[in-house]
Amino acid sequence: MIFFKETAFGGGWPIWVFGGNSLFFYIQIPVSDNWDFFILRLFQKEETVMEQIIKQNTFSRTVFNDSKLGAYYTDPVHAAKIGRLFRLQGECCVLEPSFGNAEALKAFLSQCERADEAGSVHTFGVELNRETFEQYKQEIEFPVCADFIGGIRASNRAFTLCFANPPYGVGGDDGSTRLERLFIERIFQLMKTKGYLVLVVSLTTMNLDEFAKSLLARFKPVAFYRFDDEEFAKYKQVVFIGQKRASIGLYRKEYEEWMSANPGAPLENIPYIPKDPDTRMEVPVSLESEIELFTTKEFDEAILLHNTSALVPVLKKALQTNAYQSVGLGKPIVPLKKDLLYLSAIAGGGQGLAGNEDRGDLHLQRGQAKPVQIETPEINDDGDIHSVLVTTRNQITLHVIDNFGTIRELA
Repeated sequence: MIFFKETAFGGGWPIWVFGGNSLFFYIQIPVSDNWDFFILRLFQKEETVMEQIIKQNTFSRTVFNDSKLGAYYTDPVHAAKIGRLFRLQGECCVLEPSFGNAEALKAFLSQCERADEAGSVHTFGVELNRETFEQYKQEIEFPVCADFIGGIRASNRAFTLCFANPPYGVGGDDGSTRLERLFIERIFQLMKTKGYLVLVVSLTTMNLDEFAKSLLARFKPVAFYRFDDEEFAKYKQVVFIGQKRASIGLYRKEYEEWMSANPGAPLENIPYIPKDPDTRMEVPVSLESEIELFTTKEFDEAILLHNTSALVPVLKKALQTNAYQSVGLGKPIVPLKKDLLYLSAIAGGGQGLAGNEDRGDLHLQRGQAKPVQIETPEINDDGDIHSVLVTTRNQITLHVIDNFGTIRELA
């Protein structure tokens, strides 16, 4: 807090200038006022004003973060620079767990060198914000609107390249785990060993011990860069490039040495993303035909019907309910008698539709047999229990649903 007296504009009352942290207020007051009282009110006034400004800034930033779900889109220029660091060896399936407007992903892939010009690139993207998803889903070959952490079903160990700028903040079951950590743990499950992760996060996040240990235990560091000064000043963004480890694990010494030499180093020692790299990182092949599942946990029939991917037959088979059969016993050499048919039914054979609709006894049936233990106490001559006999037998249960919807259990 500083204040000083200035000459009045055009004479008259003096002007007092006060403020702090480059924020100044100009107040013109009569010279006859009580100065001690005024200065006291001056301090109180500044504290009140500063509190309001802080609250306003915090609220505005919170609203801004919420509107973007805590995500800051990666600058496409920097994404293109990152793309020049890679060379695709052939067909490649690329994962983007929060694609937003997809501009960064497109810029990144446009600069990736390709060993085989005929090798196709397939993009698989997830976006939580429904409005954003509907606006930009056409930019992704296989888009899904869901929560990437717990709202998708996807084939594990399928991708060899992931471009990720996860939302910033905390979440999880305990409400205190970094979202970035939850994202990289889910990404690890979906990637092939030695597949590349391109992760854009803030330098502050990279220096969080809990997050960094989780990241480095799953992905072996290959490169670490910071954004150019002008872009870095906005969100302090850096890019971590790593290869998926065969298993989760990390030596403490390896972790400490890498952290001190990279995110923990003075800012001027962290290199910028190179414009013209001497060599490129070779991305292994990943086949779209090997990805059997990539969908939301909530069934979306419209997307499935309009999807021409090779995944569609697989999904339809998984979602289709087979028709019930009146007899599931095949063709036995000798026709079974009624008692054997009953035993077969309660053991699971012949489950499904049974009976006759004309007779009015058409019903669904399913049998179940499970072992149960029966304890029988053995009593001596004095009437005391000296032992317990335990026997095991199969308990047979038959569930029947008649044509009126009534469920009966026969045991």
